[in-house]
Amino acid sequence: MRRDPPMLGYRVHPSLLLGVELPPVPVVIGSEACSAPGATRIDSAIVRPLADLDAWWATARTAASLGAGIVWFQGAVEGEHASCDACTIAAAAIDRVPDVRLGVVSSVPSERHPAVLAREVTALDVVSCGRAAVR
Repeated sequence: MRRDPPMLGYRVHPSLLLGVELPPVPVVIGSEACSAPGATRIDSAIVRPLADLDAWWATARTAASLGAGIVWFQGAVEGEHASCDACTIAAAAIDRVPDVRLGVVSSVPSERHPAVLAREVTALDVVSCGRAAVR
């Protein structure tokens, strides 16, 4: 009788089978963000996170300490409120969430052109010393 090999058991490292996908980081855009700490000017608009990012970092570190091999970051889906860019948040996590892969969740082509996504994830992979992933 023929026995098929397990689907993922021998191809994927076990820690990568367990991960956590963090929700988008909401932002506020407009003049009310001008005086806020951490505000960034983009063209004529001011952008700042609405949430304290410490909760995101703590969640990611906890998941890693419990065996997760990857932390997925995402932006908001179309039609929802503005959010931080997934590649930017993943890059910010390089030093804050050590020893796990940093994943970027992106809908192609609605969020990014595939060539742009490939360029950005490649840059993330270089600066994170090979820890980038994309979905």
